[in-house]
Amino acid sequence: MSKQRALADAISVWLNGRPNRSLNVLSRMLGTDASYSSIRRAAQGELEQEQSIVIAIAGVVMGESEFRSFVRTWYPQLERAVVDVKGPDFNSQVENESAVIDFLKSDDHAKIFLLAGSRTGTTDAEVIRKWGEESLSYFNDIKDSGVLAFRDGAWFFDGSVGNVSQALARHLISSLAKNFDPRNDSIGLASYSYLSWESLNRSAVEKLYKANESHAKAVYDIISDPENHGEILVLFALLQNVMKGSEGLS
Repeated sequence: MSKQRALADAISVWLNGRPNRSLNVLSRMLGTDASYSSIRRAAQGELEQEQSIVIAIAGVVMGESEFRSFVRTWYPQLERAVVDVKGPDFNSQVENESAVIDFLKSDDHAKIFLLAGSRTGTTDAEVIRKWGEESLSYFNDIKDSGVLAFRDGAWFFDGSVGNVSQALARHLISSLAKNFDPRNDSIGLASYSYLSWESLNRSAVEKLYKANESHAKAVYDIISDPENHGEILVLFALLQNVMKGSEGLS
């Protein structure tokens, strides 16, 4: 079987997997990674496509093991670089798993999908306010998949996405970070974040850990109190890990 035929067959299987799927939906999921005409040609299995386009399409329409095998067969020199970045790994018990994976692979769908997973869900009006009228087609893709529930005037994702791979977790965090509301907060530093690293001695590492431990406990006390739950969706995180030199902590 040729590479073109293998990709075309995978696209066909993906399209037939759920009634709401189409080449237009696939095109929206891929965004600028592949044009609609490139996707249509790939689905026909007739022409050789650029490597970047083939991998982008395969990364959406193929499951993790199939994608790994495809890259290993046709692009062995790229196996480590590509497979380490793509290939989300979900818990097999996830309900409507294939549809959820589809949307978390696509930036334009994922940012809407993540809003639907909040306590207040999301609406057409909110999606338009944040990303414009053109974003409604992506929202409609998610609605049509059947993974959301509509109640009290909003759309909600009530399920679980299980355990995601590190690569997909990085992708989702990046998508969230790019879609903060404008920084016109009435609360100073309400949209505050930082990421940095430094080589420290053992004493400083211990002090940093204690400071972060205290911060984490304070954050948990706030977010776990039901009286504090409301309509403002806030992203918060805490990260501390030793990148190298752990032998100095033994």
